[in-house]
Amino acid sequence: MAEKAAIRRACEAFNLEPVITNKVCKIFESLDDLDKCDMLSVELLRNLNLFTLPNEFDFFKKTVHQFLGKLQNYGTHASAVVVMTTDPYDFCAVERFSEQYNLNYDYHDLEAMGLLKLDILGLETLDIMDSVLYAIKYKDKIDDLVCNDPEVYRLLWEGKTAGVFQLEGSTVKDVCSKVKPTNLSELTAVVALGRPGAMAAGATSNYISRKEVGLSNNSNHSSLGWRIDTLFSDTFGCMIYQEQVMKLVQECWGVSMGEADMVRRAIGRKDKSVMDKVIKDLSSKENKWNMTAGETELLLDHISEASGYLFNKSHSAAYAYTAYQTAYLKRYHPCEFYTALLNANIDQDKALEYIGEYTQEIGNYKLVSITDSESEWTTDGKSIRMGFSYIKGVGNAKFKKPSRDDEFGLEEFLNLNPSLNKQVCINLVKAGAFAVDPQWGIDYVEWFKKAYKREQECKEKIALYEANGKENLKKSWEGKLVQIPSAPDFSSYSTETSVARRMQREVLSLSTIPFWVDYDKSLCSRNVKMVEVQKFSKFQTKKGDMMYKIIGMDTNLTISEFLFYSPEPLIERHLGEIKVSDVVLIQVGRGSSNGSVWCRDIIKAKKVA
Repeated sequence: MAEKAAIRRACEAFNLEPVITNKVCKIFESLDDLDKCDMLSVELLRNLNLFTLPNEFDFFKKTVHQFLGKLQNYGTHASAVVVMTTDPYDFCAVERFSEQYNLNYDYHDLEAMGLLKLDILGLETLDIMDSVLYAIKYKDKIDDLVCNDPEVYRLLWEGKTAGVFQLEGSTVKDVCSKVKPTNLSELTAVVALGRPGAMAAGATSNYISRKEVGLSNNSNHSSLGWRIDTLFSDTFGCMIYQEQVMKLVQECWGVSMGEADMVRRAIGRKDKSVMDKVIKDLSSKENKWNMTAGETELLLDHISEASGYLFNKSHSAAYAYTAYQTAYLKRYHPCEFYTALLNANIDQDKALEYIGEYTQEIGNYKLVSITDSESEWTTDGKSIRMGFSYIKGVGNAKFKKPSRDDEFGLEEFLNLNPSLNKQVCINLVKAGAFAVDPQWGIDYVEWFKKAYKREQECKEKIALYEANGKENLKKSWEGKLVQIPSAPDFSSYSTETSVARRMQREVLSLSTIPFWVDYDKSLCSRNVKMVEVQKFSKFQTKKGDMMYKIIGMDTNLTISEFLFYSPEPLIERHLGEIKVSDVVLIQVGRGSSNGSVWCRDIIKAKKVA
């Protein structure tokens, strides 16, 4: 805990109320303020009626100092498993969380004890891959791929990486499009370089520029530079992996494999003090390259700087191979791939991104249908169909499907599932699962849920009194049965398109009902798109410039991402008036490497009279 956190924690130990704690923290903003405690602070504490007992305030200060530097919270590693030969209690305290047992030591301390820590990762990606392979009856052997297919790499260059393992993020997607990998070695480098540390240190841009001009054309012709370029020729002379440092210290200083691995461990810890010790030890050794003192210092400085971002090559290679496998399945089995992706427990915002890429690359998907859909998304190998579980409020609800999807189909559905939750039925109607007027469908469900219960009650009473020979009571309940209101007439309904679209968006976050029929399309052209806004956000870039992002559907029912970077004041004013479900006209420019579209102007579309 730092100074402020220690003061706040001491207040909690003294059972002070949160309001009082906040006031104490304003009085003492640092440990220095607390230790000096001038007359004004004493007066403020007296007004709060605090620390009135003898020596109580001194004890409070002592408590703050005791908390200073202590751990306030600790986390649990998501995938680490520790292997030991004897009882865990021989090494450290063990704490139980539900069905899980945690070792209450830092893993570095556990490793120092000689225990083996393994990171065992469970990947959603492997489930997705298995689903695709099951759908194609395992006809492709993806564990034997050679990783040299130009069509797969072209998919990555073009930024079509939604669902591709480790390459989905906008940063690594941009790196991939610039590096343009053509083999597994280069894809491995992309995985290692598409990380904040490597980019901040300039390692990513250095690798890209060196790859573009080729290793033989680089200007580094010094003896040391030549050795480095030769040693790291597979990465164009760039140091990007921890294993490369192991090879370097072995070649240059002649250390053993064990000593080289200790250097790798120091790099992996990202601990500057540990790394400084390693650098000091290396500087005291005699080098085999006959480097001058200046060259040695230069090389050690480079290792020290690079230690902040170097990635484990074995990890990177494994990730790259899995990335290639997912990209391969996406390229040659797109329908099966997107189906598995959309079934992978994702929220609707993420699903919109996947649906958008699918509509751009493959074509339109099939909307949910009460007769043809299943609980999850499905595919026939040519297109994909939305599943019931995608609908908000429906989830994994179990029900029997009717034989048709019209008005009579809704009646059949409700009779087949009389106890099904009313909101589930209404959300199915809103989503368009039934080919009926949505408002009529909602009213019919409301009527059925009330009338069905009343009808069942009347029939039970009539049967009971008929069996007991109570004719008068039987006739009374027959009269009540007749009084049950009749079902709403579907022929009298004509819900507006905009209302139907709003209902569909409520439960799907999108709508396939044509939105453009009510709007003037005379301004539409190749560069001017009519778009319905489905998601709108704004944020600042690292440079401090404003960026506006719109996810919307155009008149081809294609979902795209439209970007406005540092717009002019008038355009910014137009953007400030935009909200979700608005229909707008967007002047588009060039496409970005990740599939988004850079835009020049935006106005609201006008409705036709």
